[in-house]
Amino acid sequence: MRSLGLQRFDWFAGAVIVGFAWLVFGPSNPKIGDYEPSGADFQDEGVAPLGWKDLKLLDVESGRAAPELAEFDGQLVRVPGYIVPLEDFQSQTARFLLVPYVGACIHSPPPPANQIVSVKMRDGPVEFQMWETYWIRGRFYLEDVESPYGPAAFHMQGLGIDPFEAPE
Repeated sequence: MRSLGLQRFDWFAGAVIVGFAWLVFGPSNPKIGDYEPSGADFQDEGVAPLGWKDLKLLDVESGRAAPELAEFDGQLVRVPGYIVPLEDFQSQTARFLLVPYVGACIHSPPPPANQIVSVKMRDGPVEFQMWETYWIRGRFYLEDVESPYGPAAFHMQGLGIDPFEAPE
């Protein structure tokens, strides 16, 4: 039987290795939650860019959205973020959570509900890579959704996925 001290050391060593791997191989856009898209970020007509600061305009306690956010309800939008799959596949998924930073929802506690978007892709699974940032296009709804990782205040019917590239 192993001693408790060795188990703590094993846990600590594992955490250090994971942290180092994240720094070396982690995302190229770790501050996506601070990024604010503008109309110039996307050329498609009728698709509005929506940022994480915009999503914070939903009061989590009361469930009320500021008018600036409420105008996006039912509209075609594009939101940048990281994918947390809700299916067992690690390279493709049709149901996932979109979050503003790497590891959100996987580590506890999850971010507030106004920083989680539940996405269901209309045309089935899409390919993705963990720790990469994507633009998700789709129809956006102010709608509470429960997930295994925590409540989401928003839902999107996903229509497309693109690699994220911030404009220069």
